Amino acid sequence: MLDQLVARHNSRRRRALMMVTPNEAIAADWAENVRLQIVPQYPKAFVENPCIAIEQEWPTVRGSRKNNRYPYVQLDEVEYTNDLLKQSWSLIGKKLSVHIRGDFRTVRAFRPEGTEFGVLYVNGIWAISPHTRETRKEINKLYREGVFRDRSVDPVALYQQYLAGIALQKSQGKRHPKITREAGKLARSLSVQGSPNEPPDYSYTYQAPRPPTPATVKPRGRRAYFAPAAQR
Repeated sequence: MLDQLVARHNSRRRRALMMVTPNEAIAADWAENVRLQIVPQYPKAFVENPCIAIEQEWPTVRGSRKNNRYPYVQLDEVEYTNDLLKQSWSLIGKKLSVHIRGDFRTVRAFRPEGTEFGVLYVNGIWAISPHTRETRKEINKLYREGVFRDRSVDPVALYQQYLAGIALQKSQGKRHPKITREAGKLARSLSVQGSPNEPPDYSYTYQAPRPPTPATVKPRGRRAYFAPAAQR
């Protein structure tokens, strides 16, 4: 009986399947030479590694064995390297494929033939706070314009304080302050993958409201409860 029910179900055309039977829908999904498919089929390489939301760059490996300068790559004016790249003197002058995603303090490198080279780490003060590539570019622009001059401090923390000051200045004196563009940038800079939810520089203490006092009903005796309203 179960076999008959399944066979009857698979032989009926369904509106949800665009008037085809379940067996025909399965055959169309698994067919390789079908002309039209409702759900597109992606290559196997893309399914195994979709690489969604990844920026790709091809920086040249730099360094000098004569000057004892270990090999590195430069991205947005900052150097990246790791223990393997420091020993790869033969790669100087060649290019690596670098994938950028999320926190810009680390990138994933690949050789030109596609084999993975490993994770490269940023050097210097840029390794202190998590940040995105968009934030790095905006900070570099502020350095070029002379807004930021001190290059010995954490540039991301300096940038966040800069945005907080502008957002606070724009909201002062307004009855209903709106979310400014600087406040939005500040929120995005604080929500980078790998950063703490509430950094110490921007943490705050908010006193929770007290719960309302529960209403108390004064007990009354039976005679007072059944007394007429005029006598209460």
